[in-house]
Amino acid sequence: MTNKKIEKASDWDTIYNRMFQKRAVERFNYDVANGIGAFDKQEKKQLEKLHQFFVNLEKESDSNAGRSVIYI
Repeated sequence: MTNKKIEKASDWDTIYNRMFQKRAVERFNYDVANGIGAFDKQEKKQLEKLHQFFVNLEKESDSNAGRSVIYI
C-alpha cells in the first residue's frame, strides 16, 4: 500500500478555468441583482481606488527618497 499524495488542480489551465467560471457566475448574479453592467462599474471603481492608492504611495516614496534614514 502506497501513500501517494495526489495534487488537486495542479494543471494551470484547470485552475484558470475554475477562476473564470467562478467570476462569470459572480458577474452574472451581480448584474441580475443590480442591472446589466453593474459588475463592470463596481470593478472599475475598485480598480481606480486601488490605482489611486499606488499613485499616492509612489508620490510618498518619491518625496521620502531625499531624506536620510535614521537607524535606531
